[in-house]
Amino acid sequence: MMDVLYYYYYLFYKKCKVETQPQLTTISTLSLFITWDIIIPINIISIAFLHISIINRWSFIGLFICVAFTLYMYFIKSKRGLKIIEQKPMLCSNNNLSIIFTIGFTLLSIVIIIWGAFFSKELL
Repeated sequence: MMDVLYYYYYLFYKKCKVETQPQLTTISTLSLFITWDIIIPINIISIAFLHISIINRWSFIGLFICVAFTLYMYFIKSKRGLKIIEQKPMLCSNNNLSIIFTIGFTLLSIVIIIWGAFFSKELL
C-alpha cells in the first residue's frame, strides 16, 4: 500500500507541479501525513486520559525527521522508489481503486489534522 501511495504522489508531483525533485517532495508529503496520523491520536488519547497534552512542537519535529529518514532510506537510498516508478503498482490491478485509495488517504489525513485540533481544544 505504501508503494501505491508513493507512486501516485510521485505522479502528482511529476505531472501536476513543476518539481525538480519529485521523489524528495513525495517523501516529504508522505512523512508529513504519516507524522500527523501518529501524533494527533496520541495527543487526543493523552488529553482524554491524562488531561494534558504530551505532544509539543519538538516531538512533532523529531517524529517527522525519523519518519522522513526512514522513508528516505526505504525509497530513495535503496533505489526502491525507482523500481516502484517502473513497476507502476496498483491495488488489485485496478488503477481507479488505487487513485481512490490515494485520495482517500490524503483526505483522511487532512481530516485528522483539522478534526484533531478542534477535538483537542474541546477536551482541554
